[in-house]
Amino acid sequence: MRVADGARLVVGYRGAGVGRALMREVERAARDDLRLNHLHLELRGGMGLERFYESCGWCEIGSWPEALCLDGNELRDEVLMHLPLR
Repeated sequence: MRVADGARLVVGYRGAGVGRALMREVERAARDDLRLNHLHLELRGGMGLERFYESCGWCEIGSWPEALCLDGNELRDEVLMHLPLR
């Protein structure tokens, strides 16, 4: 099940706790409302996003090296993360 695709936080709200609050609600809804056992996400490597998700309890479980091509020639890893809910 793909719930969200391309979710981003508006730059002006970074550091205000909005992203963390959104992630807590995603976790709650997935566990309690949808009764899921875990969540997976994919993110663009090299952006510092791994640290944010790890601070929310997610674990990096792998990556696809140079899977993303940006601006025609910039290659980035696609990082795979997992969050156990039960």
